[in-house]
Amino acid sequence: MKFSALRRAAAFAAPVLLLSLREVAQAADAVFEDGVMVLTGDTIEQAIKDHSHLVVEFYAPWCGHCKKLAPALSEAATKMKEVDEKIVFAKMDCTADGNKEFKEKMGIKGFPSFRMFEGTLESAKEHKPPRVMPQLMDYFKAIKDGVEPPPPPPAPKRPPAPPLVEPEDSEVTVLTKANFQEFVAGEFAVVEFYAPWCGHCKKLFPEYTKASKELKEIDPTIKLGKLDMDDPKTKAVGSKFGVKGFPTLKIFRNGKPEDYTGPRDAEGIVKFLTNLKKSMASKEEEAVPVKEEL
Repeated sequence: MKFSALRRAAAFAAPVLLLSLREVAQAADAVFEDGVMVLTGDTIEQAIKDHSHLVVEFYAPWCGHCKKLAPALSEAATKMKEVDEKIVFAKMDCTADGNKEFKEKMGIKGFPSFRMFEGTLESAKEHKPPRVMPQLMDYFKAIKDGVEPPPPPPAPKRPPAPPLVEPEDSEVTVLTKANFQEFVAGEFAVVEFYAPWCGHCKKLFPEYTKASKELKEIDPTIKLGKLDMDDPKTKAVGSKFGVKGFPTLKIFRNGKPEDYTGPRDAEGIVKFLTNLKKSMASKEEEAVPVKEEL
């Protein structure tokens, strides 16, 4: 009777022992880096089967956002083992040759991208979690538990940039909602759409000011102005002209805009605009029909 009970106990323990040994073998085969499981195209499908909740970051080594995320991902992976060991964090380098095919299969378009797998490849769901701790860990814990994830932390506010104030001898017109239409309705006007925090705008600032003073001497009919696109009061004015980046310069002739494609230094700006104006004047003269005298 004792032998029969022992045999039944052994029969029950064998699968459990086998399962435990398999888990140990799987853990031994897995490669980790800073607490995060490292996956390849050859290992990811097995890892998905082995874990009920596998969170995978698809990244590229050159990606700045991925580099910034790395410490938070490592911390989340380490702490999650204490909070809920069923959730495992992993990552895959999408630039490696053996991983590109799986990246395409998952439809990865940008980095970093997150997918959570729940035991099968078909269960993959895209997630856009917060990229800081503890919100990153809390987000996936909530997803696994079937509750609403906590809201992401508010984005840090960018401190206001100091204004680019024109010197007293500048001939650049500071444009507002009130004077914009009158300014661009003139014969030949140039508008710089800028933002005070923009590095390229700061670089252009002294050159544009210098060009305005030189044009005042050479051809005062060519007027330079600027519109602050970071100011809510004037942003709506510039948005009508499809401004996408800063600085954007546009030439207005009698209210009609066209893109400025010339240099960004004072000498180049002056030369480009004066030559352009002369060229336009010549074309207009040629277009005027000549009346023959009887």
